[in-house]
Amino acid sequence: MKKAFTLIELLVVVLIIGILAAVALPQYQKAVNKSKLTEGIIAMSALGRAQQVYYLANGDYADNLDELDVSADLTALSKNWSLIRLNRVGGRPHMEAMANFLPTSVWIVYQLDESTLYCSQNSTAKENRMCQGFFGNTEAVADPTHADYEMYKIQ
Repeated sequence: MKKAFTLIELLVVVLIIGILAAVALPQYQKAVNKSKLTEGIIAMSALGRAQQVYYLANGDYADNLDELDVSADLTALSKNWSLIRLNRVGGRPHMEAMANFLPTSVWIVYQLDESTLYCSQNSTAKENRMCQGFFGNTEAVADPTHADYEMYKIQ
């Protein structure tokens, strides 16, 4: 007589694997998103520093990223980020990039006049507190570019 697993035993094993996968996948996605967000922060920091060097040499900020002497791989960055640009709102120049891998709009903002990085998100997106969750900073600052956004200092 051959011993074999019963149908109930196989179903229990499949159920346990399903439960473990349901618990692990959201954590995996969160880690992937944090990695992409960190990649954007590093690139924006490099671009911001390159803007500072350009400003010291030319007396104004570069309007085009091609004018900057930076080794950041912008083609690789463009897979996860869009709208990398210089903005001059209210006389305060800043670099900004929008994440295109998240369900809600998240921006990385580099304020050029104070050399500070911010994570900016829509203040109505209560279900997705990416900036607070990733960086642990709960003190919001008003975003000068977008009225319905709040910014969280990264560094």
